[in-house]
Amino acid sequence: MAFPAGSSCSSPSVPAGLRSARASLRSAEAAYDGEASALRYQLKSVFADILNARETIKLSQGTLERRTENLELLRLKYQAGRENKAAMLETEAALKTAQWQHEKYKKNLLMLMRKFNRLLGLPARSLVPELELPRPPEPPEEFSSFSQRLASHYSLRAARAALAVSGASVETARGARLPEANASGSYAWSGSDWPAAPNRWSLGASLSLPLFSSGKLSSDLGAATAKLRGAEASLKNAQDEVYLNAEDSFLSWRQADSYMDVAKSSLDATGARAWLVRKQYLAGQSSYFEWRNVEEQLISEQNQYLSAGLGLTLAHAAFVRALGE
Repeated sequence: MAFPAGSSCSSPSVPAGLRSARASLRSAEAAYDGEASALRYQLKSVFADILNARETIKLSQGTLERRTENLELLRLKYQAGRENKAAMLETEAALKTAQWQHEKYKKNLLMLMRKFNRLLGLPARSLVPELELPRPPEPPEEFSSFSQRLASHYSLRAARAALAVSGASVETARGARLPEANASGSYAWSGSDWPAAPNRWSLGASLSLPLFSSGKLSSDLGAATAKLRGAEASLKNAQDEVYLNAEDSFLSWRQADSYMDVAKSSLDATGARAWLVRKQYLAGQSSYFEWRNVEEQLISEQNQYLSAGLGLTLAHAAFVRALGE
């Protein structure tokens, strides 16, 4: 009775394909994170616009009430012969303008809510809850405190993944040019007195060289190497672009935060002056034109303060997105 046994082996291939697949997975994850970051920024921006639009409508309602009171006051003064007709007509026109603007603000709010619902995949007519966004935190003095968070930016992760894929392609191209070695062996015996019984050994080895395809393989290696260099350059460019964009967004955030104090101080000063001039006008100590001008300035400062708050919220949201979050 014969009992054959054998084995064979060949040189292991470089696991470049596995590394390439893992890098492709990381690239897909980075792309997903990029889309999620963009969507979060868009949602926050639209919601901030909605909150600003609601505050604008409240402000506009107050302006309407004040314009109505002013018109009644001017009519009384005109009927008493203490004011001219031009002033009364101008005040009436200001009231009509405020009414038109109020309707425009309401339309803007409605369209923003429709847009917000579409982003969320909700019915367009769904009600947007009366929520508030917390005021953004005060920015630190230096941008360097965000360096670690910036290192995990989705653009950088995608560029690193592309570099890994290119590196795996180079390894694959190099491996294709190497000789392939194969070895095999077998052992057979017969009889019941193994291992003393007669037996046979058989050994074999082979070496294959890619002689006839060396030109194509060299070309493939050159192309893969060039692609690797391009991926290295792309990573460097991505690092510079991400850093500069984040730094610019950081400085814009700081600027918007500082401007909030400016807008608040200006609003307080204008409000105090408007109150004083109104009292003076009612007492006959100030002209209509001075009173009108300070009223217009107050409305402008109120709107400017709302815009400053919106600008701060959007600047912080843009910075968070610039960090890749």
